[in-house]
Amino acid sequence: MHRLEFEARHRYDNKPSGITVPVDLGYGGKRVRLDAKVDTGAEYCLFARGYGEILGIDIEKGERLELRTVNSSLVVYGHEVSLSVLGLDFQLIAYFPEDATIRRSLLGRRGWLLQIRFGVVDYEQLIYLSPYGS
Repeated sequence: MHRLEFEARHRYDNKPSGITVPVDLGYGGKRVRLDAKVDTGAEYCLFARGYGEILGIDIEKGERLELRTVNSSLVVYGHEVSLSVLGLDFQLIAYFPEDATIRRSLLGRRGWLLQIRFGVVDYEQLIYLSPYGS
């Protein structure tokens, strides 16, 4: 038997669109609250451009990256931000799309999943989180 302990637990909505968690995103002393999808298949953390603009980020001055999916591609720009998920705080490079019509916000592998221990009991709609190494 293996036992894991976690610092935070969250009950998510049982929607077909995936696991959603509340997030506080911060930059330059400003903060914005939003909902983001946990996406273990996403390489990066991506937030809708409008959230970056609310925080005062000059989107196009960030690190430019072209992300490719199976049938499309999109240009995003990376900026160092603070992130709070269920009371756990992180620093990471988050990406904001050039295209303002992309409104989805995702917590991906680089930046977020690599910094946590993550457990899910989908039958009960529960996720468990702790910082990696705690």
